[in-house]
Amino acid sequence: MASSPRRRSSNHSRAINNNPPGYQQQPPQQPQPGYQQQAPQQGYQQPGYQQQGYQQQPAGAGSAQPFTPSEANMWSMLSHIIPIISIICLAAFKNRSARVNANAKEALNFQITMLGGVIAINILRALFIALFIGSWSSGLWTIANLLGWISTAGWIVWLVFAIIAGVQCYQGRDYRYPFALRLIK
Repeated sequence: MASSPRRRSSNHSRAINNNPPGYQQQPPQQPQPGYQQQAPQQGYQQPGYQQQGYQQQPAGAGSAQPFTPSEANMWSMLSHIIPIISIICLAAFKNRSARVNANAKEALNFQITMLGGVIAINILRALFIALFIGSWSSGLWTIANLLGWISTAGWIVWLVFAIIAGVQCYQGRDYRYPFALRLIK
């Protein structure tokens, strides 16, 4: 009977430690030299990452810095290729670079001119189709189809000139479209 209580204590200690027989719990190790624990900081911070030297300026403090030449090239190019960027450049960057501002105005003038022309051609085409839909005259349908092809050509011309202007601006040269209504000065 004496062996029974001993087994119970042995089983009892195994149940508490949850370690298989022969394995002992390791004592906590001291950190290696050079690795120190940091005091907890307020706010969210990723372990091992510290922001150094970044201070957010209050709104309205100082003026925006002018663009570097490569930034001016990039924004000038984007204003020619993506129509909404020319509006953003005029609204947000007009004081940062005279070159970006001038290219954005040129691009927006061309984009307005081409969009107006394509819309006018499509309205004229729709009128031809609506007014002469009852008559099956091949001449009227030919005119409507011709206007459709002219509209498509307008989109292609728009794209080609925008790419040419974008490449020129990215290379550091300003581009002036051969035809555009100069509505924004």
